[in-house]
Amino acid sequence: MSTMSTRPRSKKGRFRSKKQQSKVDLFIKNNVDREKTTRGDDCSEESANDDNSEHITWRDGRRVVEFGVLIDELKAGCRFCDQPISLVDLTSELRYGLGSLLSVKCKNDHINLIPTGKRHFRAKSDSLKAREQAWEINDKLAFGIDHSGVGFKKSSELFSILNIPFPSHTTLKRCERAVGKVIEGVAKESCRDAAISEKERTDESSQKVTASFDAGWQKRGSGKSYSSLSGHAALIGKETGKVISYATRNKFCRKCDFAERNNISADDHDCRKNWTGSSKAMEPDMCVSMVTNLHKDEISVGCLEMDNDATTIAKVRSEVDPSMKKTSDKNHTMKQFANRLWDLKKQKHYKELSAKTITHIKKCFSFCLAQNSGDVSAIQSELPAIVPHLYGVHDKCSIQWCGYLKAPDTYVPKRLPYKRYLRDVHLKSDLSSILQEFAQNSEMLAHLGSSQSNESLNNTIASKAPKANFFSGSESNDYRVAAAVAQKNLGYQYISKVNERMLLSPGKVTQTMAEKTDRKRERAREVSRTVEAKRRRIQKKVDKLSEEACCETREGTTYESGVDLNNNSPDTIEIPSNVMTPTFQKVPDGKYSFVYFDLETTGLRNDSHITQIGAIVGDEKFERFVLPKKKVETGAVAVTGLSSSGTLLFKNGEPVDARGIKDSLSDFSTWIKKFPDPVLVAHNAKFDAEILCNTLIRISDVDSNFIVGFVDTLSLLREKIPGRSSYKQEELAKDLLQQQYSAHDAPSDAAALQDIVQCVCSNSDGFLKHSFSVQSVINTIQFEHMKSSNISSLYILFQKNVISKMILNKIAASGLNISHLQIAHRRDPENGIRNLLSEKVSSTGQPRVTANSRIISSISHHFQLSCS
Repeated sequence: MSTMSTRPRSKKGRFRSKKQQSKVDLFIKNNVDREKTTRGDDCSEESANDDNSEHITWRDGRRVVEFGVLIDELKAGCRFCDQPISLVDLTSELRYGLGSLLSVKCKNDHINLIPTGKRHFRAKSDSLKAREQAWEINDKLAFGIDHSGVGFKKSSELFSILNIPFPSHTTLKRCERAVGKVIEGVAKESCRDAAISEKERTDESSQKVTASFDAGWQKRGSGKSYSSLSGHAALIGKETGKVISYATRNKFCRKCDFAERNNISADDHDCRKNWTGSSKAMEPDMCVSMVTNLHKDEISVGCLEMDNDATTIAKVRSEVDPSMKKTSDKNHTMKQFANRLWDLKKQKHYKELSAKTITHIKKCFSFCLAQNSGDVSAIQSELPAIVPHLYGVHDKCSIQWCGYLKAPDTYVPKRLPYKRYLRDVHLKSDLSSILQEFAQNSEMLAHLGSSQSNESLNNTIASKAPKANFFSGSESNDYRVAAAVAQKNLGYQYISKVNERMLLSPGKVTQTMAEKTDRKRERAREVSRTVEAKRRRIQKKVDKLSEEACCETREGTTYESGVDLNNNSPDTIEIPSNVMTPTFQKVPDGKYSFVYFDLETTGLRNDSHITQIGAIVGDEKFERFVLPKKKVETGAVAVTGLSSSGTLLFKNGEPVDARGIKDSLSDFSTWIKKFPDPVLVAHNAKFDAEILCNTLIRISDVDSNFIVGFVDTLSLLREKIPGRSSYKQEELAKDLLQQQYSAHDAPSDAAALQDIVQCVCSNSDGFLKHSFSVQSVINTIQFEHMKSSNISSLYILFQKNVISKMILNKIAASGLNISHLQIAHRRDPENGIRNLLSEKVSSTGQPRVTANSRIISSISHHFQLSCS
């Protein structure tokens, strides 16, 4: 026991290792006398190596170093003998958080402590006489953590990934307390200045300022449950838009709780616990305290702009000022009205009360309040007129807002579903009751304010004190709230002001970033106030909601409260997204073998069967007659002379040696593989390419990768020989080669094409410009098959005159069939078809099929009749 009692301990109370103690002894032996002489007797360093990684040597990890400080110290030389010193002679390191003292030897073995950054003196307590030496980097780290909204754990994880030794929680907390008090001082001073400015801008006749008020909590809650251990609130002046007062409430203190649980006395600390009531009651209490404090400073608050969610105004009137006025927040009023409509839809399932109808009623409500701001009687009379207007009765409407009164002959209620007036009398009665109820509060609705700036402040606070983390067990939460308030009032320049108060170097990077951020924020604020920006925001919101509705129609119900419990057979069918019409892609640049070829077929359709294959490269030829499984069409017989009967193929009435398509393609594949990377060259190659690829898809046993792509000589020769009236192969051979050949015979056509191209083109340069890949052809064939299948299923809509032939083809080409339309209508009878057909294609911004209301209404009406 005696041995343990004399064993040296660190400042934390932990036993020091022998290695650590030797470093400390060396530090004391060589530098205490010098430090007293150069720094003064009242200086006390932060504990060396007080982090949790004492085993780390100077060779391990990275460090944050100020080059200017380090170089100046090295240039000064040895403090004992003026000998030059170098980092090459570094022997050890004493770390103080992110700062370090490097032990460097001179030639005379004197140990010099070289700091890696700036140090400064800060007040250790309220008395300026008691000072402690601190590293700037540690104080700025603590400041940065509070400003950016991260905690000790996340910060340490970031630094560990960078391989930088991180300060201990004790060191960082000590720095945070020093910086935090300064942040609070800056925030409170900015509030006092803002309050004075607000009073100066207020009308002299009233001498009472108007301020918006709102509170927030550091834990997420709902209307049913609020259990946050801390809350904050602010009063923001209407004229300045700045915080004139703020307050916080805390129900918990970590140190007090520890002392209470262990039945001991709590250490002397800055306890922030100042609330014992419920979390909900924090809001009115903070408002009362802020208004009271402002009154003490001779700044009277005469009107509060706030929401209707708390009894705050009643408490203020009973405890501070009975004449206090209240103005309701416009956004909260609109949300309250919208919620009443959505609750009505949920409770009574009115079909006419769709999302589009609710949106239109909200717009009517908002327009009425905006047009009649300050006029109580006008709001009281015009709000109830909205419902008759929706039902086609315009006796009570005002010409200022009713389109029917302005143009009765042409007016159409285009904002309502299907451009028709509402008809449900029960819905009419319920809507009238809701609007009549709001009309009775016309005094409140005539004078609406805004607490949007408070919401903005709450978002800033939430970014510095995220609700997923707990900071209110100490002073940290109050410091972060103060940082948000200072930022609201002073912008990012508050950072420089805190540095100035702390006697920290301002930092060029810090100042530049603050100025840049403030300029960017000011520009964004100016742009956001323009009409164009407001319209763009509204349009983006409309587009986003429309996109979400379209996706939900295609996907079905994927997320809903209790959906897996309430639905034994959930709708998991997903309607395919838009199918783009495939395009022909060029063959990549490279060196290829060009094989001239031609096909004879049973007809002119792309699903025709091959009857003859001919190909040539130089003098090497390939020829094969193919026995088709389809009857040769009369027109094809007249052109090619090929006909079939049973298992025989005839050429001009004479039987020829013909093989099956599988054997013929295998032989063609074997022959063409003699040429590296073959590309087939044909006149009007798209027809031959589709026939060949269609056959390869049908005959799956044959490898389709034996060719790279195709070149179309029709477009090639049009480029090389412009201005001709005819580009038929027979005419080209006659004019260019002065010869006639047996046309519509595959080997003869291929040989003639080779001669024509070689006559016009000295080499193959420019061939690939007129090429297309095999995959492009396969994609086109698959697209046509899909489209044909969809047309077959949708044809009944064309037969019943629901859609035109053009719309039929557009729906089929987009990848939809009749079952997809039925699913969309079943999921949303009101807007399902509209969401599906009018969904915007991301690449073009155009509707998937159409946005025409008449066409969409026709299809919806058809399925509605089918269901009924």
